Amino acid sequence: MFVASASAKAILIGEHFVLHGAPAIAVPVKRLRLQVALHETVVQGALEGHLGFCFWTAREALDRQCSVPLAVQVKSSIPEGAGLGSSAALSLAVARAVALAFQTPTDDDLLREVSMTCERRAHGRPSGIDTEVCMREMPIWAEPGSPFEALEGPGLGEVGLVVLDSGPGAATARMIQNVSLFRQKNPSRFQTLTDESFKRALKARGALSTGDVGRLGAILDQQHSALREIGVSTDGLERVSDLARSHGAAGAKLSGAGGGGVVVAVAPVEEVKGLAERLRRAGCKVLSAGPMVEVGSGSRLLKRDGGAARDGAQDPDEAPSGAHGPGRRGSAHER
Repeated sequence: MFVASASAKAILIGEHFVLHGAPAIAVPVKRLRLQVALHETVVQGALEGHLGFCFWTAREALDRQCSVPLAVQVKSSIPEGAGLGSSAALSLAVARAVALAFQTPTDDDLLREVSMTCERRAHGRPSGIDTEVCMREMPIWAEPGSPFEALEGPGLGEVGLVVLDSGPGAATARMIQNVSLFRQKNPSRFQTLTDESFKRALKARGALSTGDVGRLGAILDQQHSALREIGVSTDGLERVSDLARSHGAAGAKLSGAGGGGVVVAVAPVEEVKGLAERLRRAGCKVLSAGPMVEVGSGSRLLKRDGGAARDGAQDPDEAPSGAHGPGRRGSAHER
């Protein structure tokens, strides 16, 4: 059996506004993973939907000469409809497993190519931020018109991240429509909010680099208020984010398209487990709690598939495929 996996991702800041020129920061959620296992079988079974597309895309790219039939099992702890990048995780895990099965040399460029082919099928015109974060498993800075940049630094190791489920999310298209309606009715105010989001993203990057969790939390709270104003929050998201703050989070905000889905909360890394436990006792569904990243240093420019990161509300809003049990066929698709 050949097993490979990829992590989830969450948008820390910038969803929706990145569509209008502001940067976004996406971070890995390593405790939520999608795993693919391949094993030889007698006859190649039918693979349906997006899982099948990912499998055959990977085989075409990585295994042109081999015709050995394979059975595919998928297990995922990434919840459905939460904007945590499960479709990118699926394509990457499948590609890695195929490469292992046939001892095919691969690198990030080839994995990225396979994943982006699958992402285009699932989402139309993805920015690639999901693929980059799920593949690199490090925070990514996405600024329209510029290459992705992987963020690293000692301060990042000071930041703890808790991901909370507020309930099912709304359709991405409906949330984008809500934002478009707000923009049409309030063009001047929307531009001000976009400019403020740009500045907050820069400040959040600085706070991450120095490990200033208090400052980062305040920035996330401000960003949540902006997202609420443009019409993508819900009573459930407000309740969960308020609970996170009242139980000790330095700050919290909705992450992704909105209309439901997840809340991300930050706290000093040494306090994150206690925060998660208090939130569980308060009735919150904690999906993940732990360090945001491993300690590193420096930053690296990464390749981008085709131009600007134009759909940070779409990519932040890209929905996972849902949890697939062993041997279960499924598809990964965008909300």
